[in-house]
Amino acid sequence: MGRRGSASQTNTPGLLKSGDIVWVPYRKSPLWPAIIKNVYPKKVTYCFLPSNGKSPIFKAMPKSVILFKESDPLPANASKDLKQAYNAALRIVRGETPLTLDIGSDALNNNDTHSFNSISPSTSTSSHMNSSSRSSSTLTMPASKKLKKNSPEPEHSRVFFRPDDIVMVKNESKGKWPALVRAIDATSACISLFPLEEPEVTRTILLTELCHLSFNEISFLCKQVEESNPELHKALLDVQHFLLFKSDDISAEKVSNMSLDDTVDTGNESTHATLNGNSYDMEMEEVEAKIVRTSIATSSSIPVRSRSESLDIKKNKIPFRDAMLTEDAREFMESIWNQKVPSERHNNYKRPISSNLEISFNCGDLLSYQELEQVVTEFQKWITLCTKLPKMSLLTELHYVSEVVLPEVCIYCLSKKNECSREKAEKLFRERSQKDFAFNQLLRAVSMERETMT
Repeated sequence: MGRRGSASQTNTPGLLKSGDIVWVPYRKSPLWPAIIKNVYPKKVTYCFLPSNGKSPIFKAMPKSVILFKESDPLPANASKDLKQAYNAALRIVRGETPLTLDIGSDALNNNDTHSFNSISPSTSTSSHMNSSSRSSSTLTMPASKKLKKNSPEPEHSRVFFRPDDIVMVKNESKGKWPALVRAIDATSACISLFPLEEPEVTRTILLTELCHLSFNEISFLCKQVEESNPELHKALLDVQHFLLFKSDDISAEKVSNMSLDDTVDTGNESTHATLNGNSYDMEMEEVEAKIVRTSIATSSSIPVRSRSESLDIKKNKIPFRDAMLTEDAREFMESIWNQKVPSERHNNYKRPISSNLEISFNCGDLLSYQELEQVVTEFQKWITLCTKLPKMSLLTELHYVSEVVLPEVCIYCLSKKNECSREKAEKLFRERSQKDFAFNQLLRAVSMERETMT
C-alpha cells in the first residue's frame, strides 16, 4: 500500500522509500502523482502515474517531492490525464490497487530497495495472471517506451545513460538480461551482455529499451536466481566482479575523457552536462561504487588487491599471498582459460572419476595454512565467474585448484618476484614446494591448538 503523507513532513532521502506515492514537478505546474522507484542520498527516481510497468523513469531532488495524501484535492482545471493519474494514486493509497515488485518476485513486496509497479483496474487481472505464471528467475524490469503526446515528460528529470552504465535489456533468447553500455548516440546504445566476453561482443539497441540496474537490485537478483537460473546467476556475479575491479578505472577514465560540454541525447531534446553541472552524478557514481566494493569485500576476509598495485613485489614489498590475489594474477589465469597463454596443466587436466581421490595443495613454504585457505577460497570465486570453464562440483573444483590454478599462479608470481623466465620460476616452485607441505602445516596447527587447550 502506498504510504500516506503528513502535511508537515519534510521530505529527505531517509523519509522517502520505494513504493511511496508522491507529487512531483511536471513542467513547473501543476504537480503530478508518481510512484517512487528508488531513493538515493541526493535524488529520487520515479514513474508518473498511471503506470503499466513500462513507463520511463525520471529523477528529481528529494526536496521537490511531496508525499501524496488521501485528503489532497484534485488541482483545479485538471486535464483528463491528470484526473486518471490522481485516481490511480488514490486507489494505491487506499489499498484498492496492489503494488508488485517488477523484478519477478511477489514474495518480497516489502523490500524497499527495489522498484514497484502500480496496476490499474483495467489491467490488474491480466497482470496478476502473468505474474503468477512467471518463474521466480524471470526478470520483469520495466522497459521504457516513448511517451504519448499528452503524457508528462519533464525536461529537468529526463533519464540518460553513459558508457559503462549497468543496464537491464531484453534478450531474445534469455529474456531480461544485465548488460554494459559501451557507447551511446542520440537514439541508441552499443551494449555487451554479461558475462563479458573476449573478444568484445556488442550489439546495438534503442535507448528506450534500456533500464538502469541499481547496485541493490544486482545483489538482490543474484541471491534470488542462485539456484533457479545458474546462467543468469553467473552473469550477475560477473556484474559484481566488473563493479568491484573496474569501478576505479572507470571513474578515472570518465574524468579524463569528459569534455567541457558533453551532450547526451535521450529524446527530442538534449541533456547538457558540464564538468560542474555533472559533479552530482559523478559523486553519486563514486558513492555507489564504494558501496559495491564494500559489500563485496566484506563478504570475505580475503584482501583482494586491485590492478593498480603492480606485481613488482620487490618494489612494492607485496606479501606473496597478496601478490597471488592481485587482478594481474587473476587475468593471467583468465588468459589460460581463454587459450591465450598455453598451459600443459590446464590442457592435460582430467576430472577425477575414482572415489580414491587425493588432493594435495603442495606449495611448500610459500604460504602458511591460513594464507593457503584464503587463496583457495578466492580461486574458487575466479572459477565460478569464468564462463570458459565447465561447471564443476565442489570436490572437482578443489582438485582442479590443487592441480592447475595453485601451481600456475605460484609460478606466475615467482617469475614476477624474481624477474625470471617461466622455466626458472617453475624450477623454483618445485624446490620451494618440497621444503614444507601444507598438510604438515595443518598438523602443526592442530598440535598448537591442542597445546593451547591443555
